[in-house]
Amino acid sequence: MVEQALSEQLVVVPTPVPEAPTEHIVKKGETLFGIAKDYGVEWKPFCVENRLNDCNVIMPGQKLTVIITDEAKERVKQLPARFFEPKYRYSFTDCSKTKRGFCVFSRPGGDKVCNMEVTILKRDFGLSDEEARSWLAAPKERMFLKAGTMIDGLSFGHGYWQGPVLVKQDMWYVEGRIGERTFGQFEACCNFFPIAAAPTSTVEAVPVEQEPPVVTESAPLAEEPPAEVVPEAEAEEEMIEPFHITAAEAAGKPRCEVQAGLGIYGNRVYEGNWVYGETICYIWKDGEWQAGPGLYAMFGSGESTGSAFHNKEYGVGFQLGIQRNWVNGRNHLATFDLKGRLLYDKSWGANPDSGYHFSQKGLKLGIYTGYAEKINNEGDLVGVIGEYWKSFGGSVKSTWAAQPVQDRGSLGAAVFYETKISDDNLWRIRYIGGVKHTNWDKQNWLQLTPEFRYDDWLMFGPQLTLPLGISHLNQPLSHGDLTTIGAFMRVELGKKIREIDANNREGQLEFIPAEGASEPPSDGQLEFVPPPAATP
Repeated sequence: MVEQALSEQLVVVPTPVPEAPTEHIVKKGETLFGIAKDYGVEWKPFCVENRLNDCNVIMPGQKLTVIITDEAKERVKQLPARFFEPKYRYSFTDCSKTKRGFCVFSRPGGDKVCNMEVTILKRDFGLSDEEARSWLAAPKERMFLKAGTMIDGLSFGHGYWQGPVLVKQDMWYVEGRIGERTFGQFEACCNFFPIAAAPTSTVEAVPVEQEPPVVTESAPLAEEPPAEVVPEAEAEEEMIEPFHITAAEAAGKPRCEVQAGLGIYGNRVYEGNWVYGETICYIWKDGEWQAGPGLYAMFGSGESTGSAFHNKEYGVGFQLGIQRNWVNGRNHLATFDLKGRLLYDKSWGANPDSGYHFSQKGLKLGIYTGYAEKINNEGDLVGVIGEYWKSFGGSVKSTWAAQPVQDRGSLGAAVFYETKISDDNLWRIRYIGGVKHTNWDKQNWLQLTPEFRYDDWLMFGPQLTLPLGISHLNQPLSHGDLTTIGAFMRVELGKKIREIDANNREGQLEFIPAEGASEPPSDGQLEFVPPPAATP
């Protein structure tokens, strides 16, 4: 009787369901599109509900309400499609440098990041070197992504696009997990993208056809047996290469850099000009390292401001370059360059008034080295540059019998800091300061240069060169006599060559024009469908 009385008094108390959050505080790297997807709401009403002027721009720390009212949904229908378009334009093919907004992944295929996968995983997703290599080595599932799917973001060589990104072609990719995070990697181009977990709900869904289970008051409260733990089968150890070579690179296609520059300079005793050009093709690649041969040529001329003396010099030869791109111990992207050069060098000059003339020929050895490090998300750089030239094996012919062979070499070192000067990051400035020693007159110099840079291919600016003391060969000249003012312009075409090539071979981002960006998909979910009948 007692047991029956107690049983009749038992009351089943439902487990309390935590209340759904009403607001979200924006974290660094989040987008409105991604936040809306996490909470299971449509992004357009989400934008309207929070009274945003630009649905593509939210700031860390900003509070957003996640409760969408009917008024906001109705307001979406009343607003013109133009309201939901990005409020800026970006016409370049690789828009990853802006790191925000809506874009289209239209022609995947190529080697955008295929030789820097570890670097990308560390840079864009914060993985350690061990985690990145573990993810690449682990077995993965091959998946199919339908055209028209939206993803939260996408990795590129220049940076991480924070999305949303609309994939316009059917794409195969591999999916892998490390810890609580899942990433996808497109097979055609090696670009990575994050795969967010499905939004969790505080209420368990019950199918319509199925009645919810009923717990009677007299039912015994039995504990469920613990689930059997089945150990995971150990994956077979997979032998993989430490680097990825694309089909084009495996077929022997080199990655080439081209530079050319010119400049003028002058002081109270001498004025002149110079021009140079170089190319290097990295035909050997091994993970973070690449190397290859190239050509180098230079020409300079000048004349005295106090006499009829004038002279010229040219050099032409070969160079070998080594480059490393990696994420350093401070988790910063870094680049190291080393180039060795060997030139045939010839110089000649004359003074018609006195009848003096000379010519000299020989070899010149050159070494260039540089290190640059990206220090923040704005792309600011710090770095150091060094250059050494040494003449050897020369001979001279001159009307002055005692004229020695002149060493046309020099030694210089400089540091720099680079930052943006325009919001779109196309215009940048590099502040350069360094010292230099010229062998022919045993003179030391201080060089100061503000270098203006446009889109990483056009560089120009003034240069101020100040004497540090006066060498015995330049006596009795003064500091004012030797203070030199110059200007220069340089182009670096390696990136542009790759971009032209990428139009045919690589996945590119196409910015949607204002008149064509009216209706991106609103569900924002990755859609996994069975592969098509045709073999990919």
